[in-house]
Amino acid sequence: RKRVSEVEDTEAVRQQSEERTKDEEDSYKALAENIPALIYRIFLRKNMNMTFFNDMLQSLTGYSAEEITHDDVCSIYHLLLPEDRSHVADTIEQTLINNRSFQVEYRLRHKDGSIRHFSEKGRPVFGNDGKPLVIDGVILDNTEFKLAGEALLETHERYRSLLETVSEWIWET
Repeated sequence: RKRVSEVEDTEAVRQQSEERTKDEEDSYKALAENIPALIYRIFLRKNMNMTFFNDMLQSLTGYSAEEITHDDVCSIYHLLLPEDRSHVADTIEQTLINNRSFQVEYRLRHKDGSIRHFSEKGRPVFGNDGKPLVIDGVILDNTEFKLAGEALLETHERYRSLLETVSEWIWET
């Protein structure tokens, strides 16, 4: 009878543990889905294949994961503007060499043809062999912020030019 009770207790503990694990997984998934950024993992030892942990890819890029998968490798790299690619690649390479997190900004061509500005933060995770295994990160769309900054600079330049013109006119009269 004692043995049966121990087995039942063990089973109850296992079930509680499974329920807690499922609740935690559900919480993390809900959190990831509610963050307005793309959360990803790049598998460095699997052809740099990207996996996404939320559904933000399509809203940020216009593409589904299937549309950016070529030869069984999912990646946004080919969406980056060509002039930004080497800077991004160099930044990530230095991150892996120096075992540190990174932040990089780049532009990406959206499916609708528009140019979007992104900021990416990530960090490498190393395997038991001491070599980089994956990169975990987040990609934020900074397009509205960049456009607002450019508009502010343009307005500042117009006012400065107007002030110089008015100042010259005042001195002439």
